[in-house]
Amino acid sequence: MKLGIKDYLELMGITAVILSLLFVALEIRQSNRIALSQSETDFRSRVMEMQSRVIENDDIAAALVKLRSEDAQLTPEENEKIYSWTLSLQTNWNSVTAAFANGLVSQSTMNTVLEAPSAVFGKYPGLKSYFRLISEEYNFRQNPTNVWQAIFEEIDSNNSSTNRP
Repeated sequence: MKLGIKDYLELMGITAVILSLLFVALEIRQSNRIALSQSETDFRSRVMEMQSRVIENDDIAAALVKLRSEDAQLTPEENEKIYSWTLSLQTNWNSVTAAFANGLVSQSTMNTVLEAPSAVFGKYPGLKSYFRLISEEYNFRQNPTNVWQAIFEEIDSNNSSTNRP
């Protein structure tokens, strides 16, 4: 069987299409890696921003020190600052949960977020009442995300008081 010029041109065309598809696949893979990296970086940046707020704001730092006790008594101003700080914290955790569901953060990062409530409430048990309030205000008990399930395990534990901020 002898191949003519037309056959060679068709073969070259098929080869070009296959190579271009491989190139597109590699570009998509690289784009996905960049998106994953950016999401991970964004998460860590938000954590650092929250830590910076504590470092730069003596009022938040003092309130957090008080919240190392579950029955902490805060001033109305401290309550408002801690409520906002707690809302930011849970928003950060929820955004990681959403990013994970869309393949934009790693399992390792998701595991870190799922372990965070235990660590946070271990150090600041007084924050439980703020999370309890937020869960009620935003109705997070209905269809809770993985991170809210972890939060509920902590705030619903038997040794947790029901004080409200």
